[in-house]
Amino acid sequence: MDPDGLNGTWQGAGCRVSWSEATWDRPHFGGAVVQITSVEVEVGCSDSLAPLMEMWRKAGVVFVSCRIPASRVAEIIWMQQQGLQVIETALYPELSFTGAPTWSTTCTAEPAQAQEVALLSQMAEGTFGLERLHADPRVPNSVANRRYGGWVTSSFGHASQRLWSMKDETGKIVGFFVTQVQADGYWYWHLNGIAPEMQGRGVGRQVWRAMLLRSRADGALGVRTCVTARNLRVLRLYWGLGFGFAEPAMTLHAILGDIRP
Repeated sequence: MDPDGLNGTWQGAGCRVSWSEATWDRPHFGGAVVQITSVEVEVGCSDSLAPLMEMWRKAGVVFVSCRIPASRVAEIIWMQQQGLQVIETALYPELSFTGAPTWSTTCTAEPAQAQEVALLSQMAEGTFGLERLHADPRVPNSVANRRYGGWVTSSFGHASQRLWSMKDETGKIVGFFVTQVQADGYWYWHLNGIAPEMQGRGVGRQVWRAMLLRSRADGALGVRTCVTARNLRVLRLYWGLGFGFAEPAMTLHAILGDIRP
């Protein structure tokens, strides 16, 4: 465990918890944000996270998040007993590239240019509404919007993430993607969206096909991403494009301090 308690592992009598600070979220939440990265719990565990929660509060932590595979029911129950609340079911679409591509599209995926970043960031701030931060009524929408816009901005020039401008046949920017190449050759689609004014007009399918074609052309063996179970429209899109689904996870949150909008 580091001196300020924002990164570490705690071993109890019947559980083990590891966590790290999400440093990129601090500017948007007005305090430190901790991600619980792994939880192992024995059935009947009587350990309490209260000492950790108090340590985090003293360290300035305002928000704690955790994702646990849906099959780890004992861990999910125990975390709820510790004060974390289930916010969403996270689903994991995945597609392997085999055979010749069958998609066609009117859109293109192009590496974002410096002069496009502000527009893409603004687009991200207005795109989301169903994912975990907007779904949690304790998190101000302005914080969630700012967080996603900031993510898009920081992905430009990032060491491992890449920002893409999605353009229609006229060259107009209609969406964005943030991607990362994984160790096994798959691309992970961290963040993606369509301009709010273009949603519900069939643009999404064209944009997603364009990103699939670009991923494959640039050497990806397949793609993976994460979608909240609330977003039925996007889940239908992935299903229609031939994606399968890996094991879902439950997302849990705890609020430890004032989140400043």
